[in-house]
Parts: sequence; structure tokens; C-alpha cells
Amino acid sequence: MLSLLFISLFLLILFTLLFKFLTADGDFTLMSKKHVKRLEIEDKVVWITGASRGIGEKLAIQLARLGAKLILSARNEVELERVRKQLVGKHAPDEVKILPLDLASGEDLLKVAVEEAESFFPGAGVDYMIHNAAYERPKSTALEVTEESLKATFNVNVLGTISLTRLLAPFMLKRGRGHFVVMSSAAGKTPAPGQAVYSASKYALNGYFHTLRSEFCQKGIKVTVVCPGPIETSNGYGVTASEKKASSEKRVSSERCAELTIIAASHGLKEVWISYQPVLAVMYLVQYMPTVGYWLMDKIGGKRVEAATKKGNTYSLSLFAVKPAYADNMGEEKNPSAGVWPTVKPFVNGGASGMLATCVIQPVDMIKVRIQLGQGSAASVTKNMLANDGIGGLYKGLSAGLLRQATYTTARLGSFKIVTAKAIEANDGKPLPLYQKALCGLTAGAIGASVGSPADLALIRMQADATLPLAQRRNYTNAFHALYRISSYEGILALWKGAGPTVVRAMAANMGMLASYDQSVEFLKDSLGCGELTTVVGASAISGFFAAACSLPFDYVKTQIQKMQPDAQGKYPYTGSLDCAMKTLKAGGPFKFYTGFPVYCVRIAPHVMMTWIFLNLIQKLQKSVGF
Repeated sequence: MLSLLFISLFLLILFTLLFKFLTADGDFTLMSKKHVKRLEIEDKVVWITGASRGIGEKLAIQLARLGAKLILSARNEVELERVRKQLVGKHAPDEVKILPLDLASGEDLLKVAVEEAESFFPGAGVDYMIHNAAYERPKSTALEVTEESLKATFNVNVLGTISLTRLLAPFMLKRGRGHFVVMSSAAGKTPAPGQAVYSASKYALNGYFHTLRSEFCQKGIKVTVVCPGPIETSNGYGVTASEKKASSEKRVSSERCAELTIIAASHGLKEVWISYQPVLAVMYLVQYMPTVGYWLMDKIGGKRVEAATKKGNTYSLSLFAVKPAYADNMGEEKNPSAGVWPTVKPFVNGGASGMLATCVIQPVDMIKVRIQLGQGSAASVTKNMLANDGIGGLYKGLSAGLLRQATYTTARLGSFKIVTAKAIEANDGKPLPLYQKALCGLTAGAIGASVGSPADLALIRMQADATLPLAQRRNYTNAFHALYRISSYEGILALWKGAGPTVVRAMAANMGMLASYDQSVEFLKDSLGCGELTTVVGASAISGFFAAACSLPFDYVKTQIQKMQPDAQGKYPYTGSLDCAMKTLKAGGPFKFYTGFPVYCVRIAPHVMMTWIFLNLIQKLQKSVGF
């Protein structure tokens, strides 16, 4: 049993890491550095090229607030003045220096610019050189690029940047300190179909500056190479807001990119990656599993160029489809709802969210069952279980619980999604009234319970087994062993013993859970104007309450039916669900059905909440990677 505990904990840790990886906008090392080291920035001289817009402008704004002494360079002096006027900080805007600069102007003019930059602040030379300027690259195949574009790209991105570095580095070496921050690109780490020349220029930058650091790091020279993926800007690093909306690509904002760049520089990181998925995953694959990474890029190369031409999503997983998902040769848009996956997706998501929730709730569920079996209060049951079975006892029946979610929750949430969609379609696309949502919940609950009843029976028996005398214990080793033993010794139909109350209970629970969640989302989001997090958590809590309130009486009857055993004469204590309900009502009154209600609420409501929250997270992750 301890092995199951360790497995569940391992799965939770693995899921947490996977969740962080899928939702991160930077590599693991960068994400571990939470804040800027202000002392590394304050009163330091920072020279930024390409500072008139986009990432360069955001860098200037944030560095000014951190107290840096700024030198702003770009070709457009008017735009630089505009940027300077909006800066606020210890040395801004009055002490901010404007230094017009064209990286393609030649070494002589670059030398003059370096000497001027070094003289701006008496007694202090350039501490940070942020190479942010870049040539705006057009999308084309590797063979279609013109000689003019090739030269323009390398003159700015490579030759001008390296020349400026060669001229500035001696001043830094003389002072024994200096830091080059190079805005490279994910295209300098992985193949970038449609951006061959731009990619080549960034590979060149990466090679030069990593070598520079290796040669001079012992003399005080630091280098931070920043490799952003798709960034939302209006310059060469990304696209305009309208283009972003049209392509549906998820891009890191220029503000966030600037923030992470400053964090990386202040911590002295050598190389960082800034991007959402799936670009970040591809960068990891190419770095650590190059054969796999290059194979993936080869699969999508031609389609990515075509998607860029049509202003489609060049970072979507749909690029791995046999045919492009965005359009055919006649220009007709494909139906995004066609295919098997959209139909299967609600079932997969529902089952996954339920299984993840079960891994967390299983101990509380065990305590609830023991209370319903009359073993005492929550405190005494927990104490006895830990004393007799150890921590592993709290996870007894976990395999059956996971199997139940893989069947029951998969079926109910998947069918609810489909039934609701059909009902909305029949309602001319209008939101469903509450009673129709309740009917959809009843239907989904019945379907899910019918599919999941065998696993539910196995779960109840495994959880109740330790309460029986040794001679009567079934000693199931896992859920599949329980199902095999039940079908072998009691007949295949015995797997659905208690299915009647199980289905009724599931219909009641899902009517409360599913209908109330949808209704609560509409109320919190549309009527109260709540944000996404508040809406999801609030609706999940309301859904959990109604699920518990509606289902506990049926759950009590179901549990009594499923755990009953014949007496010495082979007679069962109850002939059926109705008989059990009537005898319970006669013996203990209506409140008898709510035995263990506090623990039941503690178990049901969090499980419902976590199921919805996990489902919401899974859907967001799928959307973020275009899946």
C-alpha cells in the first residue's frame, strides 16, 4: 500500500512540474529567479540599442524605474525623444542620454558613438550594453531570400553588433567589469522555417558572444544571451496586436520579455529562453534530444512557411496534421470541429481531471466510508487507521478510485459536454435555461454511473474490507483483482450490484454539480463581472455544495447496499434500495441519511472543485499549445 502512496505522490509532483513547464514563459532556471537584483542595476550605466520601440522601449521604461543611468540608441531620434519623455526614475528623464545610431553605418561612426557613450557620465563608463537592435526580417523560404535582404540582415544583426562590441569591450576590460546582454532569438537555437537568414544571424550572434564570455569572463566580462520566442511587439521581434489576433498565436508581451531579460541580467545568467509552449518544448528537445527536435521541425517546416504566408498560427500543433489545418488549395477554410479528436477530447479531459482530483481526495474518501460504516467520528477513524494501517491505509483502494474516475468521470463529463452542445444547437445557439441544464446533468450522471458502477463497487469493497473480521475479508490486491474475483465468484452481473442506487445517486449528484456549475459561471462572469480565477473557483465551490447536498442520501443507501453481506442463513439485510431507504428512515429518521455529512461535504465539495479546476487548467494548456 505504501507503494501506491509513493506512486500517487510521485504523480502529483510530476503533474505539478508538468503544469509549471506547460504554463511557464521561460526556462526553468529563469523561472527560479523571482525578482530583479536592484542593486545590480541601480546607478549603473545601461546602453540600449533599438530603444525607440518594442522590447527596447520597455527595457528603457523598466530600467529607468530601477534607477539605471540610460543611454538610448536607435536610428530615429524623434522616437528616442518620445521614449525619453515617458521615463520616470532616479535618473530619468533629465539624465537620460540620446545617442542616434545606425549599426550598419560602418566601424568609424560606431567608434565615435562608443567614445561618446563612454564620456556621457563622468567617472562611469558603460556597465551594461544591451544589444537589442535587429533587422526586421521578411518571411520567406531559405532559397527565396534576396541578396539585399541577406546583407541587410547580417549588417545589422551580426556585423554591426559585433563591431560595436569589439569597440566597447576594451573600455570594459580596462575597468575590469562589463556586461553584454544580447537579444538573440529562439530562431538562434532551433530551426526556424520561413526565417532562414534571420535564424542564421542569431546562430552567429550566439556563437560569437558565448565564445567572448569564455575568453574574457576571468577578466570581468559577463554575457547574457536572451532567446525570446514569439513576442507581442510592433517591431521586428514580433507582430502588431491586430496581426497577433488574426494569427491566434500566444505570444509573451514585450513588457514581460523586458522584465525577464532584466532579471536574467541582474542574476548574471549566461543564457535564457523566453517563450510560451510549444516553442519552449521544442527548444528543450533540440538542446537535449537533437535528433527528436530536428525531426519534429522537419515535419512542420513547409507547413509553417505556408501558415506564415496566410498569417495563420505558425506555432500550432495542428501543423503536425497530414494536411494543413488552416486552408486547402482553393482557399476554403477547414472545419476545425471535424475529426475524431474534438469528439474524444471532452471524455479525455473529463477523465484526466477526475483522476487528478482523486489522487488528492482519496484519504478523505477513506475516512468518509469508515464513518458511514459506523466506526466513529472523523478524528477517531483517522487515528485508528493511522495506528493500524499506517499512512498507506488512507490510500487503500486508490487503484479502484482511479479506475472509477477513468470510467465514471470520463463518461459523465464527456457526455455532458456533448449533450449540452446538442441542446444549445437545438436552442438556436442560445444559453440553456437552468432546468435544461439539470436535465443534461441527469442524463450525463446516468450514463457515467452505468459505465462506472463496476469500478465503484470495487472501490467500496476495498475500502470496507479492513472493517470486516479476518475470516470475512476478501483481500483484493487491486481494482482489477476485485473485478475478476467478483465476476468469477458472483457472476458478471454482480459487477452492477447496487447499480440502481448508484445511477440514481449519480443522477442527483450530477444534476447539482453540472447544472449549478454552468449556471454559476454565467452568473459570476456575466452578472457580477468576476475575473477568470474568481469565476472558476467560485463556480466550483457552488457546484461542490449542490453536488453534496443532492447526493448524500443516495450515497448512503448505495454504500449500505454495496457493502452488505448475507447472514448465516444466506439472507441479505436489504432486498433493494427502496427497502434500505425505508428501513433507514424508520430506524434513524431522515437525518440518518446524512450520517457523516461534514466529512462527506469536505470530501465531495473539494473533489468537485478540484475536478473543475483541473479541467479548466487542462483546457487552458491545450489552448495554449493549439491542441
